[in-house]
Amino acid sequence: MSEPTYCSGEPVRVGDIVHYCESDYVVESMMTRKNPEWSDFWEQQGEGAMLVGPALGRVYTKFNDEELIFIQRGKREAGS
Repeated sequence: MSEPTYCSGEPVRVGDIVHYCESDYVVESMMTRKNPEWSDFWEQQGEGAMLVGPALGRVYTKFNDEELIFIQRGKREAGS
């Protein structure tokens, strides 16, 4: 399995700053088959990213969502 990427081809990373549905967010976490603690979630929703931002708080989207636009790499939080 290859690593998750945005539609632009950039790899998705925790801490990335992204634009989604007319607002900016930070990639808080990624749900993939490599994360067994999220197995129930990705089996129902598909692999993707949990975003956090002021517009909607937390929102989940699939990696290949065309509205998920990579802006720049952000700082990873301690422990991530």
